[in-house]
Amino acid sequence: MQQPSAAPILPEEPANPTRAASYSITDDPIFYGTVIMFTLLTTIMPAILGQPRFMPVVQTLALTTFLAMTVRRQKMRQIVTVLLMWLLIQLILITLLSWAAPGSLAHAIPNGLTGASPFGPGSLATKSCPTACRCAPSRASANSSHRPGRR
Repeated sequence: MQQPSAAPILPEEPANPTRAASYSITDDPIFYGTVIMFTLLTTIMPAILGQPRFMPVVQTLALTTFLAMTVRRQKMRQIVTVLLMWLLIQLILITLLSWAAPGSLAHAIPNGLTGASPFGPGSLATKSCPTACRCAPSRASANSSHRPGRR
């Protein structure tokens, strides 16, 4: 009695080392989605909680992690992309949060929002101008016959 022949064994395809070596986490679109998610998380959470030291610490840890991944692969374009994304999202969030919840955001930032008030709307009406701006030039000084080089 003859045994049926087994299916021929096909040689395994050799692993493609260039394909495995060419993958980089920083080239994956999910990486940038994760950067956006952590930017939102590390900005909104401390602003809601109102903890002054929580925001800088958490954002430093998260941003350092993302930048370390891109610096390790020495891709300058991706480093700049991560930084610009982080800063633009944070700028938009801080602006929106200062409008929506100024009280809790003022507690989340060390020294509050004291630096934002000089350029706010109506600030010129409530604050006095410096003495150089406050005094209008007099007509006498404008019509003065004093010219440089003449006495």
